[in-house]
Amino acid sequence: MADRRGTSPRPAQAEERARRGRTTKPRRGTGPQRRTQGSRRRTPSLRRLRVPSWLLPIAVLAAVGFLYVRPISAYLETRDQLADRRSEVAALRAERARVGARLERATSLEELARAARKIGYVRPEEHLFIVKGTAAWARRHSG
Repeated sequence: MADRRGTSPRPAQAEERARRGRTTKPRRGTGPQRRTQGSRRRTPSLRRLRVPSWLLPIAVLAAVGFLYVRPISAYLETRDQLADRRSEVAALRAERARVGARLERATSLEELARAARKIGYVRPEEHLFIVKGTAAWARRHSG
């Protein structure tokens, strides 16, 4: 493809322009320009806008990070709740083991007999004696 600078446009278009009285295509913005109050400079088009090459990967990473904030925070919160629940379950299992051991002791015959003696029951061949004033006797002899 030949360089077009300094050469005339295509022959058919050149003939038509010559017939009209123009030899070259008029350029935009070369003549005197008046600025009106509301006119502004043209912003550069997207083709002319130069974006640094390092900006695209950073923008992609920022977008991915922004989209992952909520799922990651939900995951971390759920993980903390799970750890709390696991410690709670461990404490409840230990308490269940203590209550089970206490129930086993309470249902044995020795524990039943001990509990009965505390409330005043005696075996059929035994006699119950109530001794009063043992605290005063212990104070007198303790010291």
